[in-house]
Amino acid sequence: MINYFGIEILQFPFNLIIFLNFIFGVYNVGRRIENTIYIKNYEIKLLFYFIVFCSFIVLINYSIFFNVLITKLLVFCFFIIFFVLILLLIQNLNFKNNFLKKKISFNLKLIIFFFICYFIIAALSISDSDSLSYHSSFGANMIKYNSSNWLKNAELIHPDFIISGFTEIFNYIGIILYTDNFGSYFNFASLIIIYVYFIKSFKSKKETSFIFLGVISSPILLPMVYSQKIYILPSFILALVFFNIYKSKKINTVNEVMILSSLMLILSFKISFLYTVMIAVLYLIYKNKNFPKTIFLSLVTSIIFFIPIIIKNFYF
Repeated sequence: MINYFGIEILQFPFNLIIFLNFIFGVYNVGRRIENTIYIKNYEIKLLFYFIVFCSFIVLINYSIFFNVLITKLLVFCFFIIFFVLILLLIQNLNFKNNFLKKKISFNLKLIIFFFICYFIIAALSISDSDSLSYHSSFGANMIKYNSSNWLKNAELIHPDFIISGFTEIFNYIGIILYTDNFGSYFNFASLIIIYVYFIKSFKSKKETSFIFLGVISSPILLPMVYSQKIYILPSFILALVFFNIYKSKKINTVNEVMILSSLMLILSFKISFLYTVMIAVLYLIYKNKNFPKTIFLSLVTSIIFFIPIIIKNFYF
C-alpha cells in the first residue's frame, strides 16, 4: 500500500481488481434490469447502461448531504453486492476460445498495442496536477476530515471545488475502496466501450478498425486517459445522443426520457458541457415538435440528476 494524502491506497493489481468488481457489478445490475425490458435501439441501450452507472454516483452524491459514514457503508454494500453478482455471472458463463482461433488483422494488432499502452498509463499512480489538487483530492479530503463541512471553505483549498461534479464523486468512491486511479481506469474502459460500439454498429470491420485506429492513435487522448477527470465517455454519450436524434424520425417518450436523463448526467460531470447539452435539447424539441413535453421532462430529469450537484456546491 502507498500513502495518498495520509490515506492508505492499494497498488496494482489490487486496485484494478477492485475497479473491475465495481464496473462489472454495475454492468450486471444493468443487464438484470434490461432483461425485464426490451431495448431494440443499440444507442438507447448504451444510454440506458450509462444511466445505470451514473445512478450509483447520484446515490453517493445524495449521501454526502447526510454523513460520510453513510457514504462509506453505501459504497461497501454496493461493492459486496457487485461481488456476489459477478460470482453468479461466472457460474453461468460458457468459456469459449473461438477468439484465439481467429486470424488477427494487422489493424487489430495495432489497436491492441495502443490499448496495452493506454492500460499501462491508466494503471500508473496519479501524476497530473489537476487530479492531485482537485479531481482526486475531493474524496481524500472527505475521508481526511470525515465530514463534508470542509466544503464550506473549499475555495481556500482549490477554487474548482465550488463546481465539483460527478468526476469528483466517482473518484471519491475509488478512494473509499482504497483506489486512487478509479478515473483513469474508467477512461481506459471508455475506449473499449467505444471500440465495441464501432464494431457492433458498422458492417465493414476493416473500415471501422481504420477509423478507430485514427481516433485511438491521436495524442489528444493521452492526457484524457491518465487524468482522473472523466471526459471520454460523457463526450461519446453526447455524440450518441446527437446521432440518435438525427437518425430517428420521431422519438417516443421512453427514449426521450433516456436521452434527457443522459444529457443531465453528462452535465453533472462537467459544466462545460452546458452549451452542447442545450443544443441537444433544442434539437430534440425541433425533432419531436412538442415544446411543453420536452421542457417538462428536461426539468424533471434535471431535478433528479443535475440539481443535487448544484445544491451540494452551494449548500456547503
